[in-house]
Order: sequence, then structure tokens, then C-alpha cells
Amino acid sequence: MLTYARFSFHLLSLQALMGHRLRVIHQAHMRHLPTDTFANVARFLGARRLPDFKVERHNHQKGYRTDLCENKSLVTDLQNLLVDEYRAMELLLASNADGLPLPEELLLRQTRCDRPEEMQGASPEMRRAPLLVAE
Repeated sequence: MLTYARFSFHLLSLQALMGHRLRVIHQAHMRHLPTDTFANVARFLGARRLPDFKVERHNHQKGYRTDLCENKSLVTDLQNLLVDEYRAMELLLASNADGLPLPEELLLRQTRCDRPEEMQGASPEMRRAPLLVAE
């Protein structure tokens, strides 16, 4: 199954194919620097800078979704197995960020599990996904 998670080759191939026409942003840019990120994308597209606006988060559920965060050794093993993917993301973001810094959480290999503000909420034992039953 982990073979399907490998994307470093595809990411770097896309960069080689698209060159300066490719813009990739990290989700941390949207979380921590939303107005800078929007300005960066507008500049990349050749559009004028957007007027100031309030950035809100949508389609975001805090709390545990699975018990993965409770299994630190599994998270560490996955991070070690996906080291090439982390490196590819760093290379791609560093080469086309145009002023956006590499996200600290990428450099530190932090996951959603490392963001306490994301994890506040019901534990996986308390909040199971609803069972869908066909009628």
C-alpha cells in the first residue's frame, strides 16, 4: 500500500515538465501566511494584488479523526519511509516559492498530530464515524 503513497518522482517530473509555469504552495502557507500566499499566487498569475480581506477556514474539522496520532512509532516509521517525498516537496517549494519561506512544519517533519490547536476535540474512542446503512 505504501507504494501508492510515493509521489516524489511524479512531483519532480512535473517540475521538470512545467518549469517556471508551475506554482506549488504548501498547506502551511495557507494556514500561517494566507494573505502573502494569495498575493504570491496573484503575482504568479499576472493579476494585480487582491485588496485586503479576511481569511477564514472552511471544511476543517478539529480533533482526532483516527487513532494514528496516538501511535507515535507508526507516525515515525511512516515519516522515515516517506523521506524522499519530504525531500521532493522541499526541493520543489524552494525552487518556485518566489518569496514564500519553506514551512517550518515541513522542515521539522511535523504532522497534524504535532499541532495541538488542531487536535482539540473528541478523542477517537469518543467520536466514531457514523455507520452508513443502506435501506
